This record gives sequence, structure tokens and C-alpha cells, in this order.
Amino acid sequence: MPLFMVTGLAVSLAIDACAAAASLACSHPGLKKRILLLISLSFGIFQSGMTFLGIFTASSFMHLIQQWDHWIAFLLLAVTGSKMIREGLLYREEGACRDADPPSPWKVLSLSVATSLDALAVGLTLGFLSRAFLLPVLLIGLVTLGLSFLSGLAGKFLATFIERYAEMAGGLVLWAVGIRILLTHLL
Repeated sequence: MPLFMVTGLAVSLAIDACAAAASLACSHPGLKKRILLLISLSFGIFQSGMTFLGIFTASSFMHLIQQWDHWIAFLLLAVTGSKMIREGLLYREEGACRDADPPSPWKVLSLSVATSLDALAVGLTLGFLSRAFLLPVLLIGLVTLGLSFLSGLAGKFLATFIERYAEMAGGLVLWAVGIRILLTHLL
């Protein structure tokens, strides 16, 4: 597969992780760059790992994965997004300062899994197309890491302007990503 195609594939797979990173950073304005880098690293590792797993998964499992991946991704994003919206509403009602702590490891893990399920399907496809897997696996992870970190920085910047509504905005973005995943698989 040519490099420009692998790069385009990597960018398209990274979009969901970018939205998740931006919404996390937006809803946690005190998030340190080092933590944002670890979150982005988690997204990159899961994108690479799922691609790698997909390449080496037997074709007999493909029908099982395709039937459920979009529902699992939607559920994880919807639950996390709903929690963020609820926290944003509570913040507005109570008028208290939001917690500047980083997001919980569970939240980062669930978002990492949810945003990388498409990479599993892509990996299955790559496994049928080519035996060269190292470049796609590495490039997908590195592009996801870099773009999600930049998106997280943009989310931190945006949070300074919409601080009161950042949590709800982040939750709505996660819902939108989940609905987009469902629509692309169902239509």
C-alpha cells in the first residue's frame, strides 16, 4: 500500500481520537500537557494495537467484529458523554469550581477502546491486502498520538473561553462521534 494511502488512512482513523482528546481537554481545563501527552499516547497505542490485532485476526471472526464494533463504540462514547453532560449541568447548577484533576484512567481507557474499534476492522482489511504491516501499524499510532495531542491543546485553549459549558460541550462531542460511528455502519 502506498505511503500516501497509509497516511490518509491513519488521519481518518485518528479523527475520533482527536475529538475525544479535545473534549477531555476542554472539560478538564487544568489538564497538564504531560497528562494530555499520556492520554494521546493511550489513543495512539490502542489505534496501533487494534490495527495489529485486526491484521492477525482470523477471517472467521470478521463477521462477529463487524456486527458489534459500532454498537460497542457508541455505548462507550454515549456513557462517557452522558456523564460529562451530567457533570457540566451539575457545575452550572451548583456554581462550584470544576475539579482540575485529570480524567480517570477508566474514562481514558474507555475512550481509547471506543475510538480504536474501527482500527480493528481496518486491520482485518489490511491483513487481506498486504503482508507488510509494520508501516501501517506504526504510522496509524504515531499520527493518532500527534493529532490527538494537538486537538487536546486546542481543547484546552477553547476551554478558557467556554469554561462554564466545557463539560457539556465535550459530552455532546462524544455523543456526536458515537452517532457518526453508528450511522456510518448502519447506512
